[in-house]
Amino acid sequence: MLPVTKRSLLIFPLLLTLIIFLHACARSTAKAPDSAAVAPPIPQGPVVLVCEVDCVAVEPEAIGLSLTLAPLIRRDLFCVRQLSILPEEDSAVSGKPFFVGTRGIKRIGSALGADIVTVGLLKMQVDTVSVELLAYDVSAERLLFNSVVEGKRTAFYKLEKQLVEQFLEKMAIELQDEERARIYSHRPKDFSALLTYGLGLLNEKKGKDADALMAYQKALMDDEKMVLPYAAQARSFMRLSAPEKAMESYEKAVTKDPFFAEAWYRLNLYAAQRKDDEKALDCCLKALEVAPRFGKAKLSFGTRLHDLGRLQEAIEETKSAATILKVDPLPSYNLGLYYLEAGDAQAARGWFEQALRRAPDFELARAELVKLNQR
Repeated sequence: MLPVTKRSLLIFPLLLTLIIFLHACARSTAKAPDSAAVAPPIPQGPVVLVCEVDCVAVEPEAIGLSLTLAPLIRRDLFCVRQLSILPEEDSAVSGKPFFVGTRGIKRIGSALGADIVTVGLLKMQVDTVSVELLAYDVSAERLLFNSVVEGKRTAFYKLEKQLVEQFLEKMAIELQDEERARIYSHRPKDFSALLTYGLGLLNEKKGKDADALMAYQKALMDDEKMVLPYAAQARSFMRLSAPEKAMESYEKAVTKDPFFAEAWYRLNLYAAQRKDDEKALDCCLKALEVAPRFGKAKLSFGTRLHDLGRLQEAIEETKSAATILKVDPLPSYNLGLYYLEAGDAQAARGWFEQALRRAPDFELARAELVKLNQR
C-alpha cells in the first residue's frame, strides 16, 4: 500500500499483506454495483456487531452449523444501506457472548464501537433446528429484539432470512426493492454443503487450516451457489502463506456474488498494495455502493482519493469514516496527515489528539504531535 505522505503512514498495518487481487467481472441476476466517480450518499443508521452464534451441543455438526450463522447474517445486513456492519475481522469476541448478560454486551459493544450487538444460540435436534437471536442497544443497555425461529434443518437458509427480516422490522427499517433483491440474490440450498462449510469453520478455529480448506472446497463443489466459503478459504490461504490463492478466492466470491461488500473491500486493499490506485478506487466504490456505511471501506476510499491527488475529497470521506469508526484511531490520524499536507497545522493537531484519545498507545499520532510542538 502506498504511504499517505512521505512520512511513511501505514494505513492498515495488520492488513497490508492480506489480499492479492485478480479482478473479474461480476455476474448476477440482480443488477451489479456500478462504479461511480464519487461514493454514494450515506444514510444515517447504527453500527451493528453480529457476534458468533453460540451452541450448547458438543456434536461437531451442531457447533459448525452455529458458526455459519453470523457470516450469513452479516452478508445480508451489509446489503442494507442504512446500517453499518462491522466486518468479520472486527467481530471476533472471546467466550460465549450469548451468556454474558447486558453488562457484558455493553462492554463488548463499547470496545468495538458498536451501537447494537446481536448474539444468538443454536439448538439442533435430529431433524429440526432452532435459533434464538437477541439484539442489544449498547448505550441504553436494553434488549431491543428477541426472536426464536424453528424449523426443519434443511430449511436453515429460510430460517436465517426470517431472522434478518424480523430484526430489520424491529429496527423500523423498510427495505427498498433493490436492497431486498440483493439480500435474496444469495440463495444457496444444499444443507449438507452448509454443514461441510461449518465443519471447515470449526477446523479453522482449531488452527487446522489444511482440514478447513478441504471442507471449504467440498462445500463449494457440493453447492455451486455458495459464496461465503470463498472468504473463509482466503483466510486459510493467507495463514498458509498463499496470498495469490487467497486473492483467487475473493475474485470468485465477487464473481458469484457482486454484493459481497467485504470481498470488494479486500480486493481494494490488494490493488492498492500493487500501486494500482484506479483499480483500488473502483473496488472501494463497489463495496460502498452495496454498503455506503462500511466504515473501513470509507477509510480506504479516503486513502485512494489521496493517492490520486484528490486531497479535499479524501478529507471529506475520511471524516465520514471517523464518524462511523468510533473507536478506531486510524481515520483521525490520517486526517491529521491530510491537514498537515493542506497546510492547516491547527486542524492537524486536533485530529492527532483525537487519535490519541481513541488509542492512548498510538505512537504514530504521538510522534506527529511531538513534531508539531517542536515547530
